[in-house]
Amino acid sequence: MEKQSDKRCESVEQKDYEAIGLAYDEFKEKGYITSHPILVGIVDDTVVLHAQEFGKPIKNKAIYFKNDELEHIWRDSKLTSGIAVSKEDVQSFPFTKSHMSIYYDSETKRYTYTDMKNKFVLETNVRIKLDNGKKEVVTLVTASKLRGVDEFEMRKYTKIK
Repeated sequence: MEKQSDKRCESVEQKDYEAIGLAYDEFKEKGYITSHPILVGIVDDTVVLHAQEFGKPIKNKAIYFKNDELEHIWRDSKLTSGIAVSKEDVQSFPFTKSHMSIYYDSETKRYTYTDMKNKFVLETNVRIKLDNGKKEVVTLVTASKLRGVDEFEMRKYTKIK
């Protein structure tokens, strides 16, 4: 029975992977993305506990990548400055997020998932429109290549995982 559950997760993650790839291809072709927000999994339990501890409980653990944010992370200025996250690394997020370190930024009140190569900044309780109405979820704010691990040594960051 556990194997069926694993297969289901893999297929969901694979669908997310493919949806992100299609969004990237559309952005490169048209300069914009028309797809619906992409559900890429759920936020880590340590984030849920941390948010609750600090008085801002997460209302919905679902993580979505919205079109505007995907367009933002692949814009030309990030490419030319060398900080754009590759298509493959963004596509891999649904698979790799559970193995990433997580930091809390006390200034922006956002969470950063990092593999020490790239960072994905997420914001909680963002209201977005989905097919079944508006919901508050966790969304990607931005992603970029990490310039150095010393970034997380700044006072504003707390490692939570």
